[in-house]
Amino acid sequence: METCRATALARTQSTIQRLQTTAALRGDWIVWVKVEDAAASRLDDSYMTSSIGREMRALSSHTVHHFALIAATLQALGFKMDRNFGMAPSTLRYRAGAEAA
Repeated sequence: METCRATALARTQSTIQRLQTTAALRGDWIVWVKVEDAAASRLDDSYMTSSIGREMRALSSHTVHHFALIAATLQALGFKMDRNFGMAPSTLRYRAGAEAA
């Protein structure tokens, strides 16, 4: 997947399709999430409860963070980037509101 664009695209499309069609991934299902650094965080249990929706929001936020790092790296290498790439949705909404005012 790291070296073949076609494989990465196929895997991404498959994941999107599963997310859209799997009832258990609708957002409100409770899941157990393993806390990798439970001992360092001094937690009694290495699992905690969450929801599919919460985990998807965290994933989305973390993805935007990585997009921002990619944008900064590409800009430093001289590539022109869309100014909105890697920008948090809340920041984009704020900017749109400020520009409309």
